[in-house]
This record gives sequence, C-alpha cells and structure tokens, in this order.
Amino acid sequence: MAKKFKKVLCATLALLICLSAINLPAFAAQTINGNTWYGEKVSVDVTAGTDGYNYMALFRKYVHGYEFGGHFMGDGEGPQTFVVIDTAKYDGQTWTPDGVYNPNGTSNYDVLYCCDVETTIVDGTYYKRVNLEDSEYYSKEEAAKIRAILMNSYPYVSVDEMKEALAEAGFAYADKLTRNEIIAAVQTAVWCCANGMKAEDLRYQKSYKVSDNLQWGYPMHDTSNESGLDVAGMRVFKTYEEVGTRIDSLVDYLLKLEGVEATDEQIVITKLDIKNTKIDDENEQYQVTIDVGLNHGVVEKDIGKVHIDVYVNGELQNEMSTDVNQATDYQLKLTAKPNDTIKVVVSGTQDLARGVYFYAPRPADVDGDGIATSREVSQSLVGVSFGPTEVYAEKSFVVDIVNVDLELHKVNGKGEPLQGAKFTLHDENGKLLATQEVDEYGKLVFNSLLPGSYQLTETVAPNGYLVPTAPTTIVIHKDGTITFGGEDYAGDRVVGGRLTLDGFAVQAPDEAVTVELTPGKTSSSSVEAEFVKNVAKTIYAVRRVTVTMSEVEVESIVTRPDA
Repeated sequence: MAKKFKKVLCATLALLICLSAINLPAFAAQTINGNTWYGEKVSVDVTAGTDGYNYMALFRKYVHGYEFGGHFMGDGEGPQTFVVIDTAKYDGQTWTPDGVYNPNGTSNYDVLYCCDVETTIVDGTYYKRVNLEDSEYYSKEEAAKIRAILMNSYPYVSVDEMKEALAEAGFAYADKLTRNEIIAAVQTAVWCCANGMKAEDLRYQKSYKVSDNLQWGYPMHDTSNESGLDVAGMRVFKTYEEVGTRIDSLVDYLLKLEGVEATDEQIVITKLDIKNTKIDDENEQYQVTIDVGLNHGVVEKDIGKVHIDVYVNGELQNEMSTDVNQATDYQLKLTAKPNDTIKVVVSGTQDLARGVYFYAPRPADVDGDGIATSREVSQSLVGVSFGPTEVYAEKSFVVDIVNVDLELHKVNGKGEPLQGAKFTLHDENGKLLATQEVDEYGKLVFNSLLPGSYQLTETVAPNGYLVPTAPTTIVIHKDGTITFGGEDYAGDRVVGGRLTLDGFAVQAPDEAVTVELTPGKTSSSSVEAEFVKNVAKTIYAVRRVTVTMSEVEVESIVTRPDA
C-alpha cells in the first residue's frame, strides 16, 4: 500500500509541474459552477434537483472526465467517461467520492459515456434518468444496439472480464487491450449509434499521455491497466498503428452485436397518456373521468410507489398514491368547466432493475429564442445503473367538449327497417368500446363518443344479406367537425349530404350462391349530421349523427353451385 501511495504521490507531483508549465489550474482549491474542488479529492455541496432531474454532472472543466481514453478518433474526438451523482441522496450534504467506481452499485456515483459528438458536458448540469428509447437522438433499433454494447463493456464489467469474454468470442486482440483502448472503442461505438455515423467516420487517429486521469486523485481512480504508451509529455501526440488496429477492430466488433430490448423491470415511468376523457354534461359543470396510462412495464413484484395529482387551473382537485407493480392504468374523477386546463402529474420512486439508461439534461433556453431544449445544454449521457430512481411525468390538456351520439338506421332498398344486424365499435387502439344490435326499427345508437378515430364494423347481417367486406372509419375532430367514411362535415349547422362507403350488405338470392362485388363498385348511404356550436364558450357539441344505410342495386357476379 505504501509503494502504491508513493507512486500516486509522485505521479501527482509530476502532473502539477506539467500543469504549471502550460498554465492550467493545479490542485489548489477552486470553485467551478458553485462546486469546490480540493486537491486529490472532490468535495461538492449538494442541492437536490427537481422534477426528476436529480443527477448532477461533475466535470473537471479544465481537464477531462472521469477516465480519458488518451486516444483520439475521427476529427479529433476524445473518448472518455463522466461522473454523475444522485443529488436526492445527498441534498444539503457535502459529497465526496467513496473510492474507485464499482459497477455493482456500492459506489456513491455513476460513471457514464456520452451520446454527443459535438456538444460538450457542463459541470453542475442536472440530468433525468430515462429510457434509452426516450431519446430523440436515435431509433429504437439503435437504442437496443447501445444497450447491447454497454451491458458487455467496461466499466460495467471489469477490464479482465471484458477481455475474457472477447477472447471466448474469438476477438483476436483481446489479450493486448488496455483500459484506455476499451474506453476509446466503447465510446466510439456509442457515438456511431447515437449520431447516425459509420465506424469509418470515427477511426483512430493518435494518442497522448493519459495521466490526466490523476486529476480525480486517489482513491477515486485506479491507474492499473493503463496504456503504458511512451508518449513524452501530456500534450505530445503520437500515432501507433497497432493501437489503432485494436481500437478500430473492437469498434467494429461492438457494432455487430445484436440489439437487446429492455425488460419490463427496466422501463422507467417517463410518460403518461390520457387514454380516455369521459365528460358528462351537468349545467355549466362537467363531470370528467380521466384514464391515466403509464408507460412502465408490468412486473410481479412491488417496484416502488408513485403519486398521481390532478390539477384544474393550477389547483389540486384529485390525487391518489399507488404501488408500481402490475397496474399501468389508473382512473380519477373531477369536475371542470369548458376551457379549464387540467394537468396530471405523476411523481415518485421506482426501483429499477440493472440496465442501460439515458440521462437527459434539464431543458433550458440556451439561444435566447424562447425555446427550451436539452440537447444544447450539455452532453446527453448513457450508462448502466439500477436501484431507486426518482420519476416524474406530466401532461396537460384543455377541456374542449365534444359529445357525439352516433345513430345508425339500417333499411332495405325500399326504406324499410332491417332488424338483426350487429355492429361493433373500436377505438384507434383496437379496444372494443361497444357492441350493438339493430332494433325492430332498424336503429341503434352509440352514445357520448369523444374526439378520436373509430372503426365501425358490421359483424352480423340481417337475414338474407351478406356481411360487409370492410369496416367504416369515423373520425371525430376536436373542433367539432366529423369525417365519416372519408367525407368531411363542418360548420355551425350541417344537415344532410351524400357519401360512398365500401362493403355494405348486399341482398342475396334465395338460392345458394356466391356473391362478389365488382371491383370499383360501391353501395351508397346518406348521412345526417347536426352540429351545435356555442361560440362564447368555444364548446363544440355534436349532438347527433344519423347514418341511414339503404340497400341499393349493385352489379355482381353470381356463381351458381354445380348441379
């Protein structure tokens, strides 16, 4: 231990001399973005983030991240890893590192790679841990590829474990790889996936001495298994053909790994969906039922607890707490008026399984154009982690009442009611909303339909008729207009109209025959729609849509059975 300490001390003194020579800050105490850095150790006064943005980046702005690979790729990109701490755990305390990073979860910080090739990391930036698939950088396929790369790479497995796995897989240079070469290759592979680049765009260029890693000091950084290159001086570059071969070959190998999807235990609650908003009219107040759907996976065990708050014009009106386990859908009720703003907020803690996650910077208006973005604030990060995670998601909407009763009249060519036809109505997600049978008057009604897309399907035809060949699409728009079978209807008051629909029932002869519609031929029906618009309150209420489906003559090919 004494020899190791002497080596670290000597290296530290040598580094101080080099830093002084090039006018870079030495280990003297200094403040960067409110964080104080002391010599060999880092000491940070912590204030917890908000709205799930609890992970704060620690970055020696004048030097490098946690581990710098010492090898440059492409147009001079320098692969490295970075440190973030969970501020929720150390709020109001002074954080100091508890030793060399341990991927098994015992360290009081996380080590991550970055996604951006051009954006730099900013010390003190707050991040939210979310799903890889939540990023706007890349496709779901690329997210699965990044997951496969990081789950099999340092520092989430040890250098020796990674080299052993590579050797078993037949990677020719496994035994000679150094920690720095692995960092360079892993980061480069992530860059390729996250930025839509090819490996040829980020090939090895040059190397330089990596003693910058000692800026973090003992005991946070382990200097074993470094490159051992004979570059003289911290800013002296040199190109090594054999090093380039190993790094580039490892990049190619990593990019060929088969993508891995997240398991249910690894899906973070990052989004909520207002699946259905049912509104019942009572004078000037509306009774609103909200179905809240969360995007986390369904698991057997309890993986945390969340709180759902519902605000109307900024005032809390309803709330509930629930365990995060098998349920993903929750229902809450409240009252609201037209034009009220309803906001649903989900917050809490979720116990995540070990997996690869994306760290998104808190959005800010960097350019002063009034638009808050996250990509320009600081580098986005990715890495392996697990355990309790603060979650936060919100969604708002304005009460814009649209209430549609869809009435169907089923009649024959003479306008006489046809009894016995059955219909189903599905929403745009394929969920069955209702099943109705035409009554003795040839009529049925689907009540209180909200804005959205629906599929109307005749499943049983009246006796002597055939079931239609295709469903009819109905779209109810938020502005009070309606599209039925491809035709649009709008205005303060619209009554009547003609439209053409494919596949209405065709009357069949008494004999056993097969009837086929001639291509391009359709039957026709009439639609009656009445719209009532209250301009003062901007309420659009479609009171009734009447569809009369009459049988008309249709050219057909009749094939009689063999005698």
